[in-house]
Amino acid sequence: MKLAIISDEISRDFDTAVEIGTSWGIRNFEVRMTPSGRVPRITDADRKQLLAVRKKYGITVSSISPGFFKDPLESDAVAEGMKEGLPKAFDLARELGTQKVVVFGFLKPKVSHTDPMAVPGRDYPSAVVDKLGEMVAAAEKAD
Repeated sequence: MKLAIISDEISRDFDTAVEIGTSWGIRNFEVRMTPSGRVPRITDADRKQLLAVRKKYGITVSSISPGFFKDPLESDAVAEGMKEGLPKAFDLARELGTQKVVVFGFLKPKVSHTDPMAVPGRDYPSAVVDKLGEMVAAAEKAD
């Protein structure tokens, strides 16, 4: 079993996070936030630091988590994430030696959290399945 931790849960400074995490015996890190923002929309300096720290400590980046697709399916944010965000995330993931990019499943319309029998994806529109299929195709193409 491999245990991983989200690096910014320790510190947004990746070097500090990895230094502390490795002292706890953790060798696998998910990258989500850096001092300049959420991956992959980070400065070149932060990108270089991620690469240098990975090499310095010999750790594994288990995944990156850009936080894409927390919005309604038809939103501009989803369109931008598909067009520009995912390709940048795939490039950064590749640079960091991982093939895992964590995404969300869109903001669900009219979900009732009061009905314990409701399954929030059961009545999801087929457009969501189609959009997830587009993401999978983009990931396969980037591979």
